[in-house]
Amino acid sequence: MATVNWPRGLAKVLVPALFAFGYLLWSHGGTLPGSIKFWGIIALLILPEMATGLGGHYLEQTGRPGVGKLITFAGLAWLFGAGFFLASKAQAVTLTYAERAPLVTVDEGHQRRLRHPTLGFSLLHPGPGFVESDPNASRPSAHFYSFTDSEARVRVTVGIFKGEGDARSLRGLLEGMSKNTDALGGRAGTPPRVEKLEVSGDEPPRGALEMVLGDGRFLRTNAYGWRAPDGTPFAIVVTVMAHSYAPGSAVLASFRPYP
Repeated sequence: MATVNWPRGLAKVLVPALFAFGYLLWSHGGTLPGSIKFWGIIALLILPEMATGLGGHYLEQTGRPGVGKLITFAGLAWLFGAGFFLASKAQAVTLTYAERAPLVTVDEGHQRRLRHPTLGFSLLHPGPGFVESDPNASRPSAHFYSFTDSEARVRVTVGIFKGEGDARSLRGLLEGMSKNTDALGGRAGTPPRVEKLEVSGDEPPRGALEMVLGDGRFLRTNAYGWRAPDGTPFAIVVTVMAHSYAPGSAVLASFRPYP
């Protein structure tokens, strides 16, 4: 009876699996998404390849090399074909350098406004007491600009999300914010209270979220479906966090295309 070299078979399936994982990691900008969906997709890619690879190796080692090679090839075709497709989708929503460009302060009609130099929108500058933090990205398809007035204890954040912007994605973003209590801060063990969460069915869609955090701060967000001049869809999310309701109201209401 033929002896199956299982360590060799395991090495044969792990090498392409690691290569495909590395390729997907590169396509996501070198960061590992923490979502269950992402890891579910990884499992859906790798487990069938490993199963068919080990099965093909067994058949090759037990006198059926033709069938074994065919099964192994089918698994590899699935792994790399689906991996390439997913990586291409990730690249399509990866922000370019121009899309991540800093907001520019301009004067429009005796107002200081923040203008995105390539995406075609502007909003009211929050005021002279606000200091801009370094822009940051939570993932390749998202980028954030933050302005803080430490004395008034008010923070304004503008987030851009490439590849989103329809009503469903706006609702998903707002619902995600309402549940992400670690990022929002507040007193540990005290859940935030959602006062308002709505998304319009208009075109382009708009959404709004209002919350009271555990430490008493108010969080107000307006979300906008947007299309860049080249037609690429975006979600633009403007958030104000303050210790009272009123600050930032003018900024939230000021989003518009720039001339």
